[in-house]
Amino acid sequence: MAAVVNRRCGIIFIGLSGIFLLLQYHSKGITYLQTPTFATFELKTCPNMDGHALIASRGVANERVAIVLAVDSVDNVLDYAPAMNTTKCYAKHFGYPFVVINLTDAIVSEQCQHKDVFFKRHCAVHKWMESRKDVIDYVLYIDADMGVINPCHTIQEYIDDTADLVFYDRFYDFEIAAGSYLAKNTYFSRNFLKYWADYNFKLPKSFHGTDNGAVHQVFMEQNFETPSEKFACYDLWNKSRNYDGLFAFQACTQWKLGLNNSKFADNKLKIIRKDAVGWVRDGWLTSTKWAPRDFMLHGWKMKKLGGEWQWPFSRKTFDMEMCLREPLLNAFSYNLNFVVSDAVIRAELDAWRVKVVDKLIKSLKSIGMA
Repeated sequence: MAAVVNRRCGIIFIGLSGIFLLLQYHSKGITYLQTPTFATFELKTCPNMDGHALIASRGVANERVAIVLAVDSVDNVLDYAPAMNTTKCYAKHFGYPFVVINLTDAIVSEQCQHKDVFFKRHCAVHKWMESRKDVIDYVLYIDADMGVINPCHTIQEYIDDTADLVFYDRFYDFEIAAGSYLAKNTYFSRNFLKYWADYNFKLPKSFHGTDNGAVHQVFMEQNFETPSEKFACYDLWNKSRNYDGLFAFQACTQWKLGLNNSKFADNKLKIIRKDAVGWVRDGWLTSTKWAPRDFMLHGWKMKKLGGEWQWPFSRKTFDMEMCLREPLLNAFSYNLNFVVSDAVIRAELDAWRVKVVDKLIKSLKSIGMA
Protein backbone atom coordinates (compact mmCIF):
# COMPACT_ATOMS: atom_id res chain seq x y z
CA MET A 1 0.00 0.00 0.00
CA ALA A 2 1.81 3.10 -1.23
CA ALA A 3 -0.53 5.90 -0.21
CA VAL A 4 -3.29 6.61 2.25
CA VAL A 5 -5.58 9.61 2.02
CA ASN A 6 -7.16 11.05 5.15
CA ARG A 7 -10.09 12.91 3.59
CA ARG A 8 -11.11 14.47 6.87
CA CYS A 9 -7.87 16.31 7.46
CA GLY A 10 -6.78 16.73 3.84
CA ILE A 11 -3.43 15.06 4.41
CA ILE A 12 -1.95 12.42 2.15
CA PHE A 13 0.69 10.19 3.68
CA ILE A 14 3.02 8.47 1.23
CA GLY A 15 4.18 5.05 2.37
CA LEU A 16 3.29 2.92 5.37
CA SER A 17 6.16 4.16 7.48
CA GLY A 18 5.14 7.68 6.45
CA ILE A 19 1.74 7.07 7.97
CA PHE A 20 3.29 6.13 11.31
CA LEU A 21 5.60 9.09 11.25
CA LEU A 22 2.96 11.70 10.51
CA LEU A 23 0.21 10.23 12.65
CA GLN A 24 2.62 10.35 15.54
CA TYR A 25 3.20 14.00 14.80
CA HIS A 26 -0.50 14.84 14.36
CA SER A 27 -1.84 12.94 17.37
CA LYS A 28 -1.77 15.79 19.89
CA GLY A 29 -5.47 16.07 20.66
CA ILE A 30 -6.51 17.62 17.36
CA THR A 31 -10.19 17.40 16.49
CA TYR A 32 -10.81 17.17 12.77
CA LEU A 33 -14.11 18.68 11.64
CA GLN A 34 -16.03 16.42 9.30
CA THR A 35 -17.93 19.01 7.32
CA PRO A 36 -16.53 20.19 3.96
CA THR A 37 -13.78 22.76 4.26
CA PHE A 38 -15.53 25.54 2.40
CA ALA A 39 -18.70 25.17 4.49
CA THR A 40 -16.92 25.09 7.83
CA PHE A 41 -14.68 28.14 7.89
CA GLU A 42 -14.87 31.86 7.36
CA LEU A 43 -12.16 34.31 6.41
CA LYS A 44 -13.53 37.49 8.05
CA THR A 45 -10.51 39.79 7.93
CA CYS A 46 -8.74 39.13 4.61
CA PRO A 47 -9.57 42.33 2.68
CA ASN A 48 -8.46 40.89 -0.65
CA MET A 49 -10.63 37.75 -0.50
CA ASP A 50 -14.20 36.56 -0.39
CA GLY A 51 -15.56 33.17 0.63
CA HIS A 52 -15.16 31.78 -2.89
CA ALA A 53 -11.38 31.78 -2.37
CA LEU A 54 -11.90 28.80 -0.07
CA ILE A 55 -13.13 26.80 -3.07
CA ALA A 56 -11.29 28.10 -6.12
CA SER A 57 -9.18 30.99 -7.39
CA ARG A 58 -8.36 32.17 -10.90
CA GLY A 59 -10.45 29.36 -12.35
CA VAL A 60 -8.50 26.59 -10.60
CA ALA A 61 -10.22 24.55 -7.89
CA ASN A 62 -8.28 24.43 -4.62
CA GLU A 63 -8.73 20.67 -4.39
CA ARG A 64 -6.62 20.37 -7.56
CA VAL A 65 -3.67 22.34 -6.09
CA ALA A 66 -1.48 20.32 -3.71
CA ILE A 67 1.04 21.55 -1.16
CA VAL A 68 3.82 18.95 -1.10
CA LEU A 69 6.82 18.59 1.18
CA ALA A 70 9.24 15.79 2.00
CA VAL A 71 10.80 14.61 5.27
CA ASP A 72 13.32 11.91 6.06
CA SER A 73 13.19 11.49 9.85
CA VAL A 74 11.00 11.95 12.92
CA ASP A 75 13.54 14.43 14.28
CA ASN A 76 13.09 16.57 11.19
CA VAL A 77 9.32 16.59 11.61
CA LEU A 78 9.67 17.81 15.19
CA ASP A 79 12.18 20.45 14.13
CA TYR A 80 9.85 21.67 11.39
CA ALA A 81 6.71 21.63 13.58
CA PRO A 82 6.18 25.43 13.69
CA ALA A 83 6.26 25.71 9.91
CA MET A 84 4.27 22.55 9.25
CA ASN A 85 1.51 23.56 11.66
CA THR A 86 0.91 26.89 9.95
CA THR A 87 0.93 25.30 6.50
CA LYS A 88 -1.38 22.48 7.58
CA CYS A 89 -3.78 25.00 9.11
CA TYR A 90 -3.77 27.09 5.92
CA ALA A 91 -4.28 24.02 3.71
CA LYS A 92 -7.16 22.80 5.84
CA HIS A 93 -9.08 26.04 5.55
CA PHE A 94 -8.58 26.44 1.82
CA GLY A 95 -9.07 22.77 0.95
CA TYR A 96 -5.61 22.31 -0.58
CA PRO A 97 -4.39 18.70 -0.32
CA PHE A 98 -1.46 18.71 2.11
CA VAL A 99 0.99 15.98 1.12
CA VAL A 100 3.94 14.85 3.23
CA ILE A 101 6.27 12.38 1.52
CA ASN A 102 8.37 10.16 3.77
CA LEU A 103 11.64 9.71 1.90
CA THR A 104 12.62 6.70 4.03
CA ASP A 105 9.57 4.70 2.95
CA ALA A 106 10.47 1.42 1.21
CA ILE A 107 8.36 2.08 -1.89
CA VAL A 108 9.67 5.61 -2.29
CA SER A 109 13.23 4.31 -1.89
CA GLU A 110 12.64 1.61 -4.48
CA GLN A 111 11.31 4.11 -7.00
CA CYS A 112 13.94 6.75 -6.22
CA GLN A 113 17.32 5.14 -5.57
CA HIS A 114 19.12 8.43 -5.10
CA LYS A 115 21.78 8.50 -2.38
CA ASP A 116 21.47 12.25 -1.85
CA VAL A 117 18.20 13.10 -0.11
CA PHE A 118 18.08 16.49 -1.81
CA PHE A 119 17.87 14.84 -5.21
CA LYS A 120 15.66 12.04 -3.94
CA ARG A 121 12.94 14.50 -2.94
CA HIS A 122 12.57 15.77 -6.51
CA CYS A 123 12.30 12.23 -7.80
CA ALA A 124 9.61 11.50 -5.20
CA VAL A 125 7.65 14.60 -6.19
CA HIS A 126 7.93 13.62 -9.85
CA LYS A 127 6.56 10.16 -9.06
CA TRP A 128 3.73 11.57 -6.97
CA MET A 129 2.76 14.09 -9.65
CA GLU A 130 2.72 11.37 -12.27
CA SER A 131 0.43 9.22 -10.13
CA ARG A 132 -1.99 12.16 -9.63
CA LYS A 133 -1.91 13.77 -13.07
CA ASP A 134 -5.66 13.22 -13.54
CA VAL A 135 -6.68 14.87 -10.26
CA ILE A 136 -3.93 17.41 -9.43
CA ASP A 137 -3.28 20.34 -11.75
CA TYR A 138 -0.60 22.17 -9.73
CA VAL A 139 1.91 21.34 -7.02
CA LEU A 140 3.50 23.85 -4.69
CA TYR A 141 6.58 22.06 -3.40
CA ILE A 142 8.08 23.62 -0.27
CA ASP A 143 10.88 22.87 2.15
CA ALA A 144 9.37 21.63 5.41
CA ASP A 145 10.72 24.71 7.26
CA MET A 146 8.66 27.07 5.11
CA GLY A 147 5.63 28.31 7.02
CA VAL A 148 2.63 30.47 6.25
CA ILE A 149 2.93 33.88 7.89
CA ASN A 150 -0.02 35.50 6.11
CA PRO A 151 -2.90 33.24 5.00
CA CYS A 152 -4.58 36.04 3.07
CA HIS A 153 -3.15 34.71 -0.20
CA THR A 154 -4.08 31.84 -2.47
CA ILE A 155 -1.50 29.66 -4.19
CA GLN A 156 -3.18 30.47 -7.49
CA GLU A 157 -1.96 34.08 -7.18
CA TYR A 158 1.49 32.83 -8.11
CA ILE A 159 0.50 30.73 -11.12
CA ASP A 160 1.78 31.96 -14.47
CA ASP A 161 -0.49 30.53 -17.15
CA THR A 162 2.32 30.68 -19.71
CA ALA A 163 4.88 28.74 -17.63
CA ASP A 164 4.92 25.10 -16.55
CA LEU A 165 7.46 25.41 -13.74
CA VAL A 166 8.20 28.48 -11.61
CA PHE A 167 11.28 28.94 -9.41
CA TYR A 168 12.53 32.01 -7.55
CA ASP A 169 15.82 33.81 -6.91
CA ARG A 170 17.03 33.98 -3.34
CA PHE A 171 17.73 37.47 -2.06
CA TYR A 172 20.99 37.02 -0.21
CA ASP A 173 22.97 35.56 -3.12
CA PHE A 174 22.54 34.87 -6.84
CA GLU A 175 21.25 31.32 -6.74
CA ILE A 176 18.04 29.86 -8.05
CA ALA A 177 16.36 28.39 -4.97
CA ALA A 178 16.07 24.61 -5.00
CA GLY A 179 13.76 24.28 -1.98
CA SER A 180 10.48 25.41 -3.49
CA TYR A 181 8.81 25.56 -6.88
CA LEU A 182 5.32 25.84 -8.32
CA ALA A 183 4.75 23.15 -10.93
CA LYS A 184 1.93 22.69 -13.37
CA ASN A 185 1.36 18.95 -13.59
CA THR A 186 2.53 18.57 -17.18
CA TYR A 187 4.94 16.22 -18.92
CA PHE A 188 7.50 19.04 -19.10
CA SER A 189 7.41 19.70 -15.34
CA ARG A 190 7.60 16.04 -14.42
CA ASN A 191 10.40 15.40 -16.89
CA PHE A 192 12.34 18.42 -15.60
CA LEU A 193 12.11 17.15 -12.01
CA LYS A 194 13.24 13.66 -13.07
CA TYR A 195 16.15 15.03 -15.09
CA TRP A 196 17.17 17.26 -12.18
CA ALA A 197 16.90 14.40 -9.66
CA ASP A 198 18.98 12.11 -11.85
CA TYR A 199 21.85 14.58 -11.84
CA ASN A 200 22.66 12.85 -8.56
CA PHE A 201 24.19 10.07 -10.67
CA LYS A 202 26.44 12.33 -12.77
CA LEU A 203 27.64 15.08 -10.44
CA PRO A 204 31.14 16.41 -11.00
CA LYS A 205 33.71 15.41 -8.39
CA SER A 206 33.83 18.89 -6.96
CA PHE A 207 32.21 21.18 -4.40
CA HIS A 208 29.00 20.90 -6.42
CA GLY A 209 26.30 22.16 -4.05
CA THR A 210 24.09 19.07 -4.53
CA ASP A 211 20.68 19.85 -6.05
CA ASN A 212 21.14 23.59 -5.69
CA GLY A 213 24.21 23.59 -7.86
CA ALA A 214 22.64 21.11 -10.26
CA VAL A 215 19.48 23.12 -10.90
CA HIS A 216 21.59 25.85 -12.52
CA GLN A 217 23.14 23.35 -14.92
CA VAL A 218 19.73 21.86 -15.67
CA PHE A 219 18.43 25.33 -16.54
CA MET A 220 21.35 25.72 -18.93
CA GLU A 221 20.66 22.38 -20.61
CA GLN A 222 16.92 22.99 -20.86
CA ASN A 223 17.27 26.53 -22.18
CA PHE A 224 20.03 26.29 -24.78
CA GLU A 225 20.32 24.16 -27.90
CA THR A 226 24.00 23.57 -28.63
CA PRO A 227 26.46 21.72 -26.38
CA SER A 228 28.75 24.75 -26.26
CA GLU A 229 25.88 26.84 -24.86
CA LYS A 230 24.56 24.15 -22.55
CA PHE A 231 27.96 23.55 -20.95
CA ALA A 232 29.37 27.08 -21.15
CA CYS A 233 29.75 27.24 -17.34
CA TYR A 234 30.25 23.56 -16.58
CA ASP A 235 34.03 23.77 -16.26
CA LEU A 236 33.62 26.21 -13.36
CA TRP A 237 31.30 23.73 -11.65
CA ASN A 238 33.71 20.89 -12.30
CA LYS A 239 36.61 22.86 -10.76
CA SER A 240 34.67 24.23 -7.78
CA ARG A 241 36.40 23.53 -4.46
CA ASN A 242 34.49 25.84 -2.09
CA TYR A 243 31.57 28.25 -1.91
CA ASP A 244 33.45 30.88 -3.91
CA GLY A 245 33.87 28.37 -6.72
CA LEU A 246 30.23 27.35 -6.52
CA PHE A 247 29.10 30.99 -6.54
CA ALA A 248 31.28 31.66 -9.58
CA PHE A 249 29.54 28.81 -11.42
CA GLN A 250 26.12 30.14 -10.41
CA ALA A 251 27.07 33.66 -11.45
CA CYS A 252 28.16 32.34 -14.83
CA THR A 253 24.86 30.55 -15.40
CA GLN A 254 22.85 33.62 -14.38
CA TRP A 255 24.90 35.74 -16.76
CA LYS A 256 24.43 33.32 -19.64
CA LEU A 257 20.71 32.92 -18.98
CA GLY A 258 20.34 36.71 -18.81
CA LEU A 259 20.13 38.65 -15.58
CA ASN A 260 17.01 40.48 -16.73
CA ASN A 261 15.34 37.45 -18.26
CA SER A 262 12.66 35.58 -16.34
CA LYS A 263 11.40 33.09 -18.95
CA PHE A 264 13.41 30.18 -20.33
CA ALA A 265 13.07 26.98 -22.35
CA ASP A 266 10.44 28.39 -24.71
CA ASN A 267 8.70 30.07 -21.76
CA LYS A 268 8.09 26.77 -19.97
CA LEU A 269 10.47 27.76 -17.15
CA LYS A 270 10.22 30.92 -15.10
CA ILE A 271 12.35 32.49 -12.39
CA ILE A 272 10.77 35.09 -10.10
CA ARG A 273 13.55 37.63 -9.93
CA LYS A 274 14.47 39.74 -6.93
CA ASP A 275 12.52 42.77 -8.14
CA ALA A 276 9.26 40.77 -8.23
CA VAL A 277 7.12 39.15 -5.54
CA GLY A 278 7.12 35.40 -4.96
CA TRP A 279 5.30 33.13 -2.57
CA VAL A 280 8.20 32.70 -0.14
CA ARG A 281 11.42 34.32 1.00
CA ASP A 282 13.95 33.87 3.80
CA GLY A 283 12.45 35.34 6.95
CA TRP A 284 15.79 36.14 8.57
CA LEU A 285 16.50 38.72 5.86
CA THR A 286 14.11 41.11 7.61
CA SER A 287 14.56 39.83 11.18
CA THR A 288 11.17 38.07 11.04
CA LYS A 289 9.40 41.31 10.11
CA TRP A 290 6.72 40.80 7.48
CA ALA A 291 4.10 42.75 5.54
CA PRO A 292 0.73 42.08 3.86
CA ARG A 293 2.39 41.19 0.57
CA ASP A 294 4.23 38.29 2.22
CA PHE A 295 2.73 34.80 2.14
CA MET A 296 5.33 32.31 3.42
CA LEU A 297 8.66 32.63 5.22
CA HIS A 298 11.57 30.20 5.04
CA GLY A 299 13.78 29.05 7.91
CA TRP A 300 11.35 28.12 10.68
CA LYS A 301 13.27 25.40 12.48
CA MET A 302 12.85 24.83 16.20
CA LYS A 303 16.60 24.60 16.72
CA LYS A 304 17.08 28.09 15.25
CA LEU A 305 14.17 29.74 17.09
CA GLY A 306 15.36 32.72 19.11
CA GLY A 307 18.45 33.08 16.96
CA GLU A 308 17.94 33.14 13.21
CA TRP A 309 14.21 33.80 13.59
CA GLN A 310 11.77 34.95 16.24
CA TRP A 311 8.28 33.70 17.08
CA PRO A 312 5.93 36.02 15.12
CA PHE A 313 2.64 35.05 16.78
CA SER A 314 1.06 36.39 19.96
CA ARG A 315 0.44 32.94 21.48
CA LYS A 316 3.36 30.87 22.68
CA THR A 317 2.42 27.98 20.40
CA PHE A 318 0.44 27.76 17.18
CA ASP A 319 -2.93 26.43 18.32
CA MET A 320 -3.99 23.72 15.87
CA GLU A 321 -7.20 23.01 17.74
CA MET A 322 -8.23 26.63 17.32
CA CYS A 323 -7.22 26.45 13.68
CA LEU A 324 -9.54 23.55 13.03
CA ARG A 325 -12.61 24.86 14.83
CA GLU A 326 -12.61 28.65 14.33
CA PRO A 327 -12.25 31.21 11.52
CA LEU A 328 -8.85 31.17 9.87
CA LEU A 329 -7.33 34.36 11.23
CA ASN A 330 -8.21 33.50 14.82
CA ALA A 331 -5.34 31.00 14.66
CA PHE A 332 -2.99 33.52 13.04
CA SER A 333 -2.84 35.92 15.97
CA TYR A 334 0.25 38.09 15.59
CA ASN A 335 2.91 39.77 17.63
CA LEU A 336 2.42 43.21 16.09
CA ASN A 337 6.06 44.13 16.65
CA PHE A 338 6.84 42.11 13.53
CA VAL A 339 4.09 43.52 11.29
CA VAL A 340 5.24 46.38 9.06
CA SER A 341 4.26 47.92 5.74
CA ASP A 342 5.02 46.53 2.29
CA ALA A 343 7.20 49.59 1.67
CA VAL A 344 9.41 48.81 4.69
CA ILE A 345 9.95 45.21 3.59
CA ARG A 346 10.56 46.22 -0.01
CA ALA A 347 13.23 48.71 1.09
CA GLU A 348 15.04 46.06 3.16
CA LEU A 349 14.90 43.51 0.35
CA ASP A 350 16.10 46.09 -2.18
CA ALA A 351 19.09 46.77 0.07
CA TRP A 352 19.92 43.07 -0.08
CA ARG A 353 19.48 43.11 -3.85
CA VAL A 354 21.98 45.95 -4.25
CA LYS A 355 24.55 44.06 -2.16
CA VAL A 356 24.06 40.90 -4.20
CA VAL A 357 24.40 42.72 -7.54
CA ASP A 358 27.75 44.10 -6.36
CA LYS A 359 28.82 40.63 -5.26
CA LEU A 360 27.68 39.16 -8.57
CA ILE A 361 29.69 41.67 -10.60
CA LYS A 362 32.82 40.93 -8.55
CA SER A 363 32.32 37.20 -9.07
CA LEU A 364 31.85 37.68 -12.82
CA LYS A 365 34.98 39.81 -13.04
CA SER A 366 36.93 37.09 -11.25
CA ILE A 367 36.11 34.69 -14.10
CA GLY A 368 36.54 37.28 -16.87
CA MET A 369 32.88 37.72 -17.70
CA ALA A 370 32.23 41.35 -16.74
